[in-house]
Amino acid sequence: MDANPLPRAGLLGVLLGTLAAALCGLVLALGAAFLGAVSPAPGCAAPLAVGATEYGGPGDLSSGTVGASGVNLLRHPDSYAELGGDSFQTATALGGLPYGTALRISWRARSVTAFKRDIGLGGAPIAGRPRVIDLWWKLAQRLGIPYEHGRWSGTVRISAPGAACAAQRLAVVGLAPGRRAE
Repeated sequence: MDANPLPRAGLLGVLLGTLAAALCGLVLALGAAFLGAVSPAPGCAAPLAVGATEYGGPGDLSSGTVGASGVNLLRHPDSYAELGGDSFQTATALGGLPYGTALRISWRARSVTAFKRDIGLGGAPIAGRPRVIDLWWKLAQRLGIPYEHGRWSGTVRISAPGAACAAQRLAVVGLAPGRRAE
């Protein structure tokens, strides 16, 4: 029999505490999954550098003026296409963003807010970054990207617009806009 039972009791306490913490983490994770916890909008924490291409315009004979949704892109020059598939269900290079999702897109010193109104197949990485987005040529022009008849490719930064990030952060902590913490 040990003269001092505390070392064994201390070790047992540490093991039980670790087990309780792990179990608590599992319960929280499962609860979040079943209750539909909100995940942050793309790029909410910091802009994400991704591969992009330009499409459309008078010199790009492979693209028309109507997006996959049927919308006239000439009337909506602030449009982008999420890449990765041939339908809105399979074009998921950005995680399968819903139609109309706003993104803040930046190139060099310029930034614009654009909306998902199209999809595309995609292609090889660009400058070591996954190619995930096509910029409608009018949108690319607003960013200062030179028109290259649908052949421009490069790196852009994407993030959720300010209001979308704020709403996402409030939802993560269980607050709706305009509601006070108790």
